[in-house]
Amino acid sequence: MRHLIRVIAIGISIIGVLRMMGFVFGIQPVQSLFPQFGPRIFITAVAFTCSGIILYAIVQKKIKTVQGEIDILIVALSFVLMLIVGIVFMSSLFHVNTGIERLFLGETMNSIQAVSQEPSEIGTNINFLCIILIGLFDVQGKKRSLCIICSGIIIGISIIALVGYSTAIPALYYDINGISTKMNIPVAVVFILLGGSFLYTSITMKEYKNHMFTSKLI
Repeated sequence: MRHLIRVIAIGISIIGVLRMMGFVFGIQPVQSLFPQFGPRIFITAVAFTCSGIILYAIVQKKIKTVQGEIDILIVALSFVLMLIVGIVFMSSLFHVNTGIERLFLGETMNSIQAVSQEPSEIGTNINFLCIILIGLFDVQGKKRSLCIICSGIIIGISIIALVGYSTAIPALYYDINGISTKMNIPVAVVFILLGGSFLYTSITMKEYKNHMFTSKLI
C-alpha cells in the first residue's frame, strides 16, 4: 500500500509541475492536457506540488531510521504552502495586490488582477490548510488523531463537491457568488487521493518521540 501511495504522491507532484511549466512556458501540448489553465490554477498547481512532496516525504519517513532531514523538508514545504494559501486568500478577501502574485505570475497585470479580484476557493483553501496541519502534526509525531481528522475533512469536502456536480447544486461544490469560486472536478479527485493517502499513513503510523531538532521547529 505504501508503494501505491508513493506513486500517487509522485503523480500529483508531476502533474503540478506540468501545469506550472505549461503556464509559464506556454507549452501547448501540456495546456491541451489541462484546458482549465488560469492564474488561480497555476497557484493551485504550486500548492499541489508541495502537497505531493509532503505526502511522499511522510511515507518515506515511515521506512527510514533517520527522520531529521525528512522532517526539515516537511516543515519547509508546509510553511511554503501556508505562505501561498494564506497570502492569496487574504489578497482575494481584501482585493489587495500583496506582491506574491508577481512572484508566481510575473508582470502580467491581467493575471495579477484576476487573482486578487476573484473570490477565494473556500473548499480548496480548507483542504490545503488541513494538509499543512497534517505535515506539522506528523513532524511532532504525537498527533495521529488530529492527522486522521484532517484527512477525513479533506475527503469529506471533496466528496461533497463531487455530489454537488452530480446533483447540479453549485453551493455543494462551493460555487457561491461573491463568496467562493467552485472546486473543479479534477481538483476534488486529486484531493480525495491525497486525503485517502494521508488517512492511511495517519492510521498506520506509530507514535514516536520527537527529535530534538523537530521539537524546536514546532
